[in-house]
Amino acid sequence: KDFARSMAAIAAAMPDALAALSPAPAPVTSVTSGLVLAFVASASNNIGKALQKSGTRDLPRMSLERKVLVAYARHPTWRLGFAADVAGAVMMLFALQAAPLSLVQPIAGSGMAVLALFSHYYLHEELRRIEWVGVLTAGLGAVGVGVVAAPGNRLFSSAGSSCPRKSADM
Repeated sequence: KDFARSMAAIAAAMPDALAALSPAPAPVTSVTSGLVLAFVASASNNIGKALQKSGTRDLPRMSLERKVLVAYARHPTWRLGFAADVAGAVMMLFALQAAPLSLVQPIAGSGMAVLALFSHYYLHEELRRIEWVGVLTAGLGAVGVGVVAAPGNRLFSSAGSSCPRKSADM
């Protein structure tokens, strides 16, 4: 009986819990700043990983041994990469507060293009032609999402909702 009552209480509270998880629509200016922040966050996150990779050239193979962990923590390039990675994750939280996930995620995916460019120019890794096409495609996709989300775009209502308006004849 107690289990059934607990389950009934959880089921009764579910609509309120789901409503609390559904944020109010963000203003369009907030959406735009959220998309810019998503791009910076993704770039920081991906560049952080590249810096960590670069730092491992001078470090022993990763293990949970104390001396190995200390060596990683003391290495300036690896530490900078870790900080950039974490900063990117924190910035992404703010981006997700400012803009809908359906817009943030494609922009965040463009961070892979930034990573490819950074790896090519900083780590001196070669990119094949198809990878350059991918970098260009990701960049154009990010620009496309930015254009769609731009203030004044007709896909957004005047109230700043990130959902298209339904017309009366639909």
